[in-house]
Amino acid sequence: MLLSRSPQAGLQVVELTATTVVLIFVAIFAYLGYRRNVRKELLFFLGLLIATWLSLVDSKPLVPIVNRVFRLSLFVLKGGIITDNPLPIWEAVKKRPPLVNADDPDSLLWFNTVVFVALGLLFYWLGNRLGRGGMPDLWAMARGRLEGKKSKKSLNQMTSAFITRLMGTAVGGLNGFLVAMFFIPRYLAATQTLVVIPGTAAWDVLTRNLRYAIVVVCLVFIVRGWQQAKKR
Repeated sequence: MLLSRSPQAGLQVVELTATTVVLIFVAIFAYLGYRRNVRKELLFFLGLLIATWLSLVDSKPLVPIVNRVFRLSLFVLKGGIITDNPLPIWEAVKKRPPLVNADDPDSLLWFNTVVFVALGLLFYWLGNRLGRGGMPDLWAMARGRLEGKKSKKSLNQMTSAFITRLMGTAVGGLNGFLVAMFFIPRYLAATQTLVVIPGTAAWDVLTRNLRYAIVVVCLVFIVRGWQQAKKR
């Protein structure tokens, strides 16, 4: 990551290399993998793998199914299943443009994104439901050994916990790589992407709202003191 000042007064240019952008995705999801159970991350990885495979063909196998369901839904909403003469309603529904146009790149882009995100969230949720149990507390084990609990069993538990954490981090990093592989070429497709941040205006917003931050801090200390006094 390079930081350089532009010759124009008041303008600062922050340049991120392509490797840095990918590593940001990998680091975020690797941290999630470090915090979550390995089984949860493997299920999430499976969902992203399916979503990535579909994205390679722009999810086109799903387009006819989605358009058919869309038209059937319109038919039901317009009362087609309760009327004595459903043919006019069905003819009107057939004239409606499809929900996803396979010949329109923009339509395929948003549909592909929805499919990718939906599959990712579905398998993330399935991982939370099926992969019950948290990651072993590596730091608690390390503290136990420092306090004198240096048995062979505790060493084996600590080694196992470290390997489990490492596996979770590795699978999480792979998940981040798959997410980056989907989003970067589609939403950062230009040679360079310019993000404009009004630095001076942002500082003005911070200074104007500083008093609210101070009030929140005071409230936190008051509530915390009240809780401590109540316990005595």
